[in-house]
Amino acid sequence: MKGFVPMQKRGAVALMMVLALSACQSGNKRMVYHPQEPEEVAPPPAVAALDESELRRQRRLADLLYAAKRAYDDNRLMTPAGNNAYDTYADVLRLDPDNAVALQGLDEIALRYIALADEARNKGQYDQASALLDRSARLGAQRTELRDARERLAQARKNPVEFHALDPAQLSAQSPALVSELERIARDLLRRDATFLINARNDVEGRWIYKVMHDAVGGERLHGNIGINGTPGILIALNAASPTPANPPDTAPPTTLTPAERAAQQTQPRVLEQHPARAARPAAQ
Repeated sequence: MKGFVPMQKRGAVALMMVLALSACQSGNKRMVYHPQEPEEVAPPPAVAALDESELRRQRRLADLLYAAKRAYDDNRLMTPAGNNAYDTYADVLRLDPDNAVALQGLDEIALRYIALADEARNKGQYDQASALLDRSARLGAQRTELRDARERLAQARKNPVEFHALDPAQLSAQSPALVSELERIARDLLRRDATFLINARNDVEGRWIYKVMHDAVGGERLHGNIGINGTPGILIALNAASPTPANPPDTAPPTTLTPAERAAQQTQPRVLEQHPARAARPAAQ
């Protein structure tokens, strides 16, 4: 039949019309956009910039600590004035009173003076040893090492001593002249039954000295010991009953000085009047 539309087609056409009408109605609505507020982000912490004066201070401290270490290595502990390890560490402490490196450096200076005093004592230079210990005391009088060193010095003062210096060059070459000198000293030690200390620069050198002396007396027992010291020689402790050694015409007598003579010959080291490192900070000069 002309103009007849099947049921299925009529339903599809109706559906299309409904969808079209809905699209038209929705197209008239306005879409509103609501943006979200951005989250607040904390700014990075500000880096405190060192001002120019603090930078200069840090550079000055570094230069002073380097100079102090150089002075210590050169054994310029408290002299010459203004160019030594002690004064330079004092300058550091004026800028930074709690500087650990400077405080440790002062401790090392005190211990170095004790070591130097022991060397002087081993050579019979008792007044020199005492003056060196006085310097160490400027950096801490209650130090255990200082008390022990003073006790060693007091014990050594009770007996007179002789010190026979040994030529370092001849010792290194183990020269025949030095061997003859050591043999003479050994025979004299045996005759006097004296106690002695060999000061050598190292253990091998000390053992060689002792062997030469031991062989010179046919293996007889000698009452001695070996110490490591920068100045080679033989230190002889004398007893009151020990006979005075006879010196060959071509041999210089050993160094035997009374306390008064030692005091006259030794130059007392100048001790700077400074405060102890830990008891009080060095005052500005």
